[in-house]
Amino acid sequence: MPASSAAGRDAAAYDAWYDSPTGRPILATEVAALRPLIEVFAQPRLEIGDRRRFRRPARRAVRTRSIP
Repeated sequence: MPASSAAGRDAAAYDAWYDSPTGRPILATEVAALRPLIEVFAQPRLEIGDRRRFRRPARRAVRTRSIP
């Protein structure tokens, strides 16, 4: 989605928040909370969306595919 659209701007701001000093520890907490589930349900999955925030930490446990 182009960043020039309202949804694109909102998505960009949402994603940037996870890179902020406030967002980084929260992302780490969310990833830590999801990791046991990723390992239990590990099998090929389809991720819808382009943010990929949670795919990066899960790469070792789950083979994912993204649709650009």
